[in-house]
Amino acid sequence: MGRCLTAEEVEQEHLDAMGPDLGRFYGLLANECTALHLEWAEHKILFGTNPERIDLLNRAAPVFFYQLQNTQWESALLRVARLMDPPNSGRNKENVTLLRLPELVNSAIRIKIEILLKVAQEKCAFSLDWRKRRIAHRDLSLALKESAKPLETASRLCVDGALQAIAAVLNAVQ
Repeated sequence: MGRCLTAEEVEQEHLDAMGPDLGRFYGLLANECTALHLEWAEHKILFGTNPERIDLLNRAAPVFFYQLQNTQWESALLRVARLMDPPNSGRNKENVTLLRLPELVNSAIRIKIEILLKVAQEKCAFSLDWRKRRIAHRDLSLALKESAKPLETASRLCVDGALQAIAAVLNAVQ
């Protein structure tokens, strides 16, 4: 049976196992990833697993649940994109991102982490495009359907693949 640990106990385990810099940073990433997984699981339960449930939601409050579905979808894409941000954005603006891990991990696993990060970047690329041209900014050419380049394909399977790739990176660090 698993143990129930407080947040402080979990943080201390990370610090003991990984040292102060990586342990603290890993804890931040693990919390971000856990929140993303929980939110995504809820989205899939509500909108992606049961047609009868979707019919019920549409009968009960169609506009509300349409807005909730879009909000959860965009939130998931934003969370995935944030985890793949560059380590720095602008002067003295450091980010909580998976791409900071190679500078923090032990040299014995650095190559493995870099390989897993490349896979994660490929699996998460769609979310960066959606954030840049649809969510954070509204690309005029795309909105007017004049854009030669459509948005990257995004689906529940894409998000699932991105989450698996992110988890693989964190699991390798752990």
